[in-house]
This record gives sequence, C-alpha cells and structure tokens, in this order.
Amino acid sequence: QRRSAARAVPCRRGAALPGVGCARRPTGGAMATATATSTSLIPVKTGTTNFQASGNSAQEIRSYSWFTCTLRTEYDKMEIPVQTCTVISELREALSVKLGYIDGCSFDFVVKQGCTWRKMRESDQVGRSMTVRGIRNFKIAAHKYPHPFGIIGGGYSGIKTALMLASQGYDDYVVFDRYDRPGGHTWLEMANKTTKLQTEFPTYHIWYGDEWSRQGVKKCGGPPVDWELWPSRDKVLEHFQICCQDYGLLPHFKLQSNVAAVEVMGSVRDDDRYYQLSVNPVKFERRSEQGGGAMAHQLGGSDPSRHQYEGEKDKTRASFKANFSCVCMWPGALCFPRPVVYPGEEEFGGAIDYAVEMRFDYKSLAGKVVCIAGHGAFAMENVQTCLEERVKHIYIVCRKPNLTCPRAVSWFINQSNPPITAAHILDMLGPAYRHVRVDGQPVDPWDFHSVHGNASHTHATITSKTRLAVGDAYFLAQAYGLLEVIVGNVKRCTHHTLHLDTGAKVECDAVLKCTGMLGDWKVDKLLHIKEMRGWFVNGDYRRVTGGQADSIDASDFAGTTNGPAVYSQIKGMLHFWEVPKDWQRLLDAGYWDMLPIHRPGEPDEEYPAYFYCAKHAASTGIVLAGACPLLTEKTSQDEDYKHSISHLCCPARRLIREAKADWERYERLFRESGMVAEDAAHVPYLYSEQDMADFAAR
Repeated sequence: QRRSAARAVPCRRGAALPGVGCARRPTGGAMATATATSTSLIPVKTGTTNFQASGNSAQEIRSYSWFTCTLRTEYDKMEIPVQTCTVISELREALSVKLGYIDGCSFDFVVKQGCTWRKMRESDQVGRSMTVRGIRNFKIAAHKYPHPFGIIGGGYSGIKTALMLASQGYDDYVVFDRYDRPGGHTWLEMANKTTKLQTEFPTYHIWYGDEWSRQGVKKCGGPPVDWELWPSRDKVLEHFQICCQDYGLLPHFKLQSNVAAVEVMGSVRDDDRYYQLSVNPVKFERRSEQGGGAMAHQLGGSDPSRHQYEGEKDKTRASFKANFSCVCMWPGALCFPRPVVYPGEEEFGGAIDYAVEMRFDYKSLAGKVVCIAGHGAFAMENVQTCLEERVKHIYIVCRKPNLTCPRAVSWFINQSNPPITAAHILDMLGPAYRHVRVDGQPVDPWDFHSVHGNASHTHATITSKTRLAVGDAYFLAQAYGLLEVIVGNVKRCTHHTLHLDTGAKVECDAVLKCTGMLGDWKVDKLLHIKEMRGWFVNGDYRRVTGGQADSIDASDFAGTTNGPAVYSQIKGMLHFWEVPKDWQRLLDAGYWDMLPIHRPGEPDEEYPAYFYCAKHAASTGIVLAGACPLLTEKTSQDEDYKHSISHLCCPARRLIREAKADWERYERLFRESGMVAEDAAHVPYLYSEQDMADFAAR
C-alpha cells in the first residue's frame, strides 16, 4: 500500500540521465490522468507512522493507506488511487472539478448490494468499485458556442492552435494568414535563406506533444527521430506543411487573407458576446531569393516602428465579415528590425543593411572583412553564415555582449526536468568561454552584465532584454582568431571605417545590422488592447494574444526553445474556452487581480501591450497553475514529456556526435578555404558525452 502511495505522487527526476537507455516512452491515457486527478484534486491526508501501534491507533494507520478505486458509468471506466479515509464528499468535489466544474448534485455514487443498489452517503468511505449515475462518461463536456473559433496568424502558434483544436474533435475553426502558405512571418519573411533553427528540433517540431509525437503514431512519422537536429529555414517550412497536410488542417486556412478589423459585439462580461472579423483578400509580397535589399513594405513609413503595410488588396476576391465566439492572434516575436541609422552611412562605400528578411546577398562577402552590429540571436546566426561564405574576418560591435549558449548546453536545458539553475548553466558555459575574448580580454560568464549572482557562485539570476542565442560557431571562430568582439557604439562612418564612441576604429568592407526586433503596434489597435492581463486582452479570456516573450528574467531555466511553452500556453487558453466556469471561478475568488498586467509603452515606448516580457509570461503561468487545479492536471505531464521526447529523439550520444561533426566540418572549411593556416592547431569540441553525465550528476 505504501508503494501504491508513492506511485500516486508524480515523480520529479533529476536534471538528466544522459546516454543510452535514458529515453522513456511518452506516457498518457486514462490511468495517467486519473493519477493526476487523485493527487491534485483529492486532499491527501497523513497520519502517524508508528508501526508498533495496536488497537485504535493501528486502525488509524491503516486508514491513511492507498488503494485503487474503480469508477464506472454506462459507457466509461476510470481507475484512481485514493486513501482508505477518503470519503464520498471529497470524491464528489474532485469529480465535479475534473468534469469541468459541473454541479456536484447532478450525479451519485452507488454500489451493488446483493440484487439491489445502495446510494452512498456523503460521509461513507470510498469503496473499491462504485458506479456513478447521472453522467455518461468521465470526459469534460466542453462549452458549446454559437460561432466558430478564429485564429489570426498561420505561423508556429497558429498551426499549433489548429492542431490542438482538431485533435480534440473540433471542426469549426478558421486560420487567417496574409501569406500564401502556412509558416508565419518569422519563417516566411524575417528569416534569411541561410537561417537555421538554433535550438534542437525534437523540442521545437510543430507536432510536439504526447497527442501526436510518441511511439506508435503514424502521422508526420511520429517522433522526429530521423530529422536533422538543426534544420534550415526551408526544412522548417516543409515540416509545417507536412503537419497541416497529415492532420487535415489546410481546409481550415484562409490564406492571403488579412484581418483588417475586429469588433467586440457585447461587453467582456456578456456570455453571448462574439467577435466580428472584417477580412480583406490580399497579395502579401515576400521574397523567394536571398539578396536585393529591402522590399518597399519593409522600409516602413515615417515612423518605422509602426509599420502599416497589410498587403496589396486582391481585387479578384471579395472582402467579407465573419463572426467568431473566441479569437486568438499570434503575431510572433520577430516583426520588424529595430531601425538604426549611423551618421555618414552614405560615405562608407560598402554594403550596410539589416541582416534579416533575405535583404543581404551573403555570397558577396567571400574574402572580406565583415562587421556585425549587435550581439543577439541574429548576430550569432550571421556569424555562422559569414563563416560558411568564407569571409576573411568578423568583428562584432555591441553596446554590451550578451550570453551565448553552446548547442550542448541548450540541449541540456531543454531536456531538463525539473528546471536547472542559472548557476548550473553558468558553470556549464565555462568550457566554451575559455575561447572568448571581449576587447581582447578573457571573460567569465559570471561577470556578464545580465548576471546577478552571489560571491560564492552558488546562486544567480539572469536578466536580459534578449533571449539566449544558441550556437557553436561563435566559439570556434573566436578560438581560431577569426572573430573579435568590440564594445562600443557606432558614432559615425567614413570610407570602410566605423568610428566608435570609445575612440576605437573598425575597418571593414560590409556592415550587417542585427539590432534587435520590435513588436507590431497594429496588433494593439486591431484587438483594442488597453492592457494585457496575463495572456488575455483586457482580461477577456476569449480574446488571447502574445508575442513570445523575447527576454530573460529567471534563476531557473526549463528551455531555450518556444515549443514546450507554446504547447502548455495553448492548452491553457483552450481550457478556459472549454470550461468558462473555471474562469468565472477565478473572477469570483479574486485570482483575476493577481494576474500580471502589461500596458502599451512598458517598460519603454518600443513595446506594444501584447509584446510582454518573459517575467510577465512566467508570472501568468504561476498564478494559473496555483489557481486552477483542473488546468494543472492537464499540464501535469508536460515536463515529463519534454524530458522523454528529448531523449527519445536526441539522446546525449547523438547530440554530442552531431554537434562535434558540425564543429569539425567548420574546421575543415577554414583550412580548405585558406581562412586559417593548414597547420593551425586543432581545437577539440567543447563538450563530451561524459561532460553531460557529469553535469547531470551535479
């Protein structure tokens, strides 16, 4: 019985168990759900552990033991672990919550007694086998709406929302997108032709989730065990298309359609409110080949931070309006490059452009000296691209250098369960940062501006406006002397020279601007956002948006990729759409006031309301997890799944093998193209499989 009790409590493993045999099949099903129900919804009681007791005291010990209770309806069965002392009133309350806060008086528990049935009293202890009368099955009866669900944006989160709706049996949803295919702004327009996924594919792929990516599932090939770990832009777009085709999502897409207006018909408190979308057919221009500079709409207007381009209207198709009961909008995190213009750019005499949106022809850089302005994720991507194009030398000029994460450390974070501490991560960065110099001086990850830690290096918090960039090429280029990091701001340009405010001069042939990304103010206007309460527009649970928070503010880390977070967030959104009684319960209990608020212009004027930070997103998750036991049950296995799918598709052995092979491929490229001397000393890869095991053991 004590062993049963241990199994009933979800186990929290260590950070990792890398190596052969550590993969675990993703679990799910009725038993897993039932276990979560009993532990999270039924109060767990504890008693004395004096095993020498006798008489009444011994009976008290036995009353806290565990057993499996079988509940049946006419069409369904569920097994749940309960304690001997659990009474019918406690089970009734838990079952009411599990079924979506239905009226607890609408069903009864009965047991067979001879040839008759006896109705259980509220004070009766739970039996080993009982029948539940008054309900058909143990599934939540989702709320029925008069209108479909509307999804604005056909990128990662939009496809994920459609996939989750389809898997739950919904057929009444529509996905609107301005482009001519699924994929979204980030991958169809913002990414370069040379862009690669920085984090690992197993925790990013669009069908990530126990419903679709587990052993035995045929669609999309199941878990992506044979996919490359860091696919190119075109392969990422291909996998979006495969998912939409295999799961029948494409008929629900309205492509080349721009949502021009969203009208809220009724107040936020009206149960019968709905949202009327005005949709224009458009031809949204995008480039298919790398190079050629910015397209007209990418240049923006007089205020580049508030771009107004919505596509050229397609006069062969008619505009229309449609009503939706619930609406979500996923504009993505990478909307527009932050505009930065240096004095004297016209005198530079070489190429200067933003290194996004396929504007720049990288093939023109062979044998040249390149300066990359910025030190974020796009800067690290451009380091890799410049190396592949065989540049002569790379300078990175930045106001402050940001932390860069090697591939092996990124994998370790993404597979971790529970999350690992910032102090652990900083220690893991040590082997990579032995190669890094800033202004010619060695640096310690603990000394970066974004790190706030104690003197003994046992605790740290990392706070930054940009997320962790991931890649190995940055460290390899520094090790071979092909890359230098210089701190300073560009004060002015002269012929092939950048003059910094520190007095330093950087002589180069081309400048690639990686100056960060801005949100899209049209989103705030379209959805009438005054404030974001959590994920919810003006506190309306049926109007949801978010820009995938592009920042860091944490002392514990569970991922460098958006895949698991988006999976859990959309679960949460659909939970409230299906169980509006739970949202009403939050309002009545005052939890609504505990959700974080983000308004336009916070923390500075660059930020629209929907473009909230990582701390806002994390606080929302914490509040909802603590206030919604039913939602917590639905997401209780998410971290276990993340760990298992990581090891199933990419155990530590594969990760190190492929990262090392890529590292050595660059080394050969450097020598064969004359970027370094043939006899230059070999630089061993940063980590080994044993290193991963040692990090896990700590």
